[in-house]
Amino acid sequence: MPKIATELSYLDIKNMDKCGTFAIGYVSGLSIRISSVGARKTYVFRYKFDNKESYIKIGNFHHIDIKTAIDDAYKYQDCLDKGLDPKILQKVNHARFRTDILSMEQSLHGQELYFSNRSNRNPQYQLDQVRSIASNADDDVVKAKNKESNSNTCKIITIEAAVYEYLDYLEAMQAFENNRRGYSERKGMVKNHIFNKIDPSTILSSIEATDFNNCISAIWSKHASLSSKLYNFIINFIDWATANNYYDDLMFKSHLKTLMAPYRKRKASSGHNPCLDFKQIPYFVKVLWENGSISAMCFIFSILTAARSQAVRMLTWKQLDLDNCLWHIPLENDKSKVKDRIRTIILSPQAVALAKHINKSFFADGADSDSFVFKQKTNKNCLSDNAFRSLILNLNKAQTGKGLEPFVDKNCLDEAGRPRVITQHGTARSTFKTWSKSDELGNLSKFNQEAVEICLLHSRNDPLRGAYDRSTLVMERNKVMSAWGKYCCSLIPEFKFV
Repeated sequence: MPKIATELSYLDIKNMDKCGTFAIGYVSGLSIRISSVGARKTYVFRYKFDNKESYIKIGNFHHIDIKTAIDDAYKYQDCLDKGLDPKILQKVNHARFRTDILSMEQSLHGQELYFSNRSNRNPQYQLDQVRSIASNADDDVVKAKNKESNSNTCKIITIEAAVYEYLDYLEAMQAFENNRRGYSERKGMVKNHIFNKIDPSTILSSIEATDFNNCISAIWSKHASLSSKLYNFIINFIDWATANNYYDDLMFKSHLKTLMAPYRKRKASSGHNPCLDFKQIPYFVKVLWENGSISAMCFIFSILTAARSQAVRMLTWKQLDLDNCLWHIPLENDKSKVKDRIRTIILSPQAVALAKHINKSFFADGADSDSFVFKQKTNKNCLSDNAFRSLILNLNKAQTGKGLEPFVDKNCLDEAGRPRVITQHGTARSTFKTWSKSDELGNLSKFNQEAVEICLLHSRNDPLRGAYDRSTLVMERNKVMSAWGKYCCSLIPEFKFV
């Protein structure tokens, strides 16, 4: 049985503007439902009968007062206490309503002469209005019966069991073939952003679009990419559940899209990743080198190769061909899952020297070909997603303690107008791209910009050009990466001989 919430007054409810269903107190289960369409507010009574959650619409907030809603909720609660489904009382009330309408028709039938000279009290007009109300009431009863019969035909399964069954289905269909962490990532997303709003033991068929809307809207304005992933996951999950007779709302996708409409208008932009000015890169690499931790070595390697976080963190020794100065990134570690595209990064002499230094300093017994190059100290797993962020925060703390400027992007400001802290992605990739086009250093005319894009593992934008142009620009890429490695490590004495 739901708990009785804090009692809300008429003004409290009137001033509510957030979409969803909210308990208003007074009676256990009495709630106000606010839709996104015209901010319509409806009193509902939510309850659980025979281990199945359901609700009854009491009336529109603007048509009935809160006292009437409370009285009706008490009657429905009384039904529950007697072991009866409150919908039985609702049907009886509808039947009584139709009986009252018939008696009203009979009473109005003989009064045509009395009202003949009073146009605003025309009996035929009153009869038409009464019949219209009765017809709408009958339609509501039919819809309620249809929904109840449909929900009874659905298989009983909790949302937790359904989600894990769906994930197993995706794994069986090889949906995670090119992303070995796909299963655990979606499992964590569901746990953190669905089960914190919806009880995992809730029967799936009783959950409505508004409930899932509350899950997505909670993160929509803060995490643009994550909210989109969650939205698509829920849509695909409900499609699968409907096909397996776990859910019966064929209009779910349309309903959720309507509920999300106001949030889409103010969706947060992912924006640019804060990066370091390329003039500060040599000093930053020197600071990382002096730090000496495995995460710092990983950061330097990502800068020297202009690589993405996932690819460099999940780098294994068998992916490296140090004799030929090559790094072959497997498809599952790449952002793009297109099979026929370049995934080989040319290593500069500095990157090769760094890899050999890591093998010598962090692998006393020799490195296994399947082991991660940058593995954690406590276990043999790769570095976590948060490794670079923690490293940057610690470096900035040390910089501030020495009276030096922290590593921030002065051209990328937060909501308070302060420079944002740099990121690995921005520093390793955006800084490399900016350096390669610098007029000040003369790099724009020195380097082939198409070769620079291939160094970043960017596909050719023109599909026809990509179909005919199979060149890999190995010599040009080698020229770019060698110059970049020499520039980055210019302040480290150990790399001057390279």
